[in-house]
Amino acid sequence: MLQAGAKEIPAERDRFLEHVEAQSERLIRIARGLLVLARAQSGEPLQLETVELRPLLDELAAVARPRSGVDLSVECEASLTALAARDLVHEALAALVENAVEFTETGAIRLTAYRQDRRVAVSVTDTGGGVLPSHRERIFEPFYRSTAEGRGFGLGLAIAAEAVRAMDGELTVEDAEAGARFTIRLASAGAAG
Repeated sequence: MLQAGAKEIPAERDRFLEHVEAQSERLIRIARGLLVLARAQSGEPLQLETVELRPLLDELAAVARPRSGVDLSVECEASLTALAARDLVHEALAALVENAVEFTETGAIRLTAYRQDRRVAVSVTDTGGGVLPSHRERIFEPFYRSTAEGRGFGLGLAIAAEAVRAMDGELTVEDAEAGARFTIRLASAGAAG
């Protein structure tokens, strides 16, 4: 389209360039996700480190693009840390946030982290349609999609689950007041010392 003359019309050129950029970023996320999944499944020992959760959640919230009118917020103590592989926990949470953004048309998305005994829990709660019980058994399987018209390849939640498992954590899904809550539980860095 650009070569056919759209490059001469600034508005059209910008629209096509934005589309190219969005699709390029999507391909990068898919490639990064597949690498994370392969690394998590390889059995290679992970280098766990102290990961500050507040800056990570703020970063994910800053790049998320919820629909107009959807409120996105972060609730996390500044000092809260997890014992994790930063790249893996980032990719796992990014997949959960992207999922919430895709399925939340109105209402809110909440990124919340808190202490839970000797662990930390990080939840992504949305007011989307929720997860039907019939999908819960398979939702973390690679290439499984709960809707035929959904975007993506069914890798996001599978990557999140494998990344969390590789860090000896747990990823769960449950109903929220109006939507779904995905929660990652990891070792607390404070408890490891």
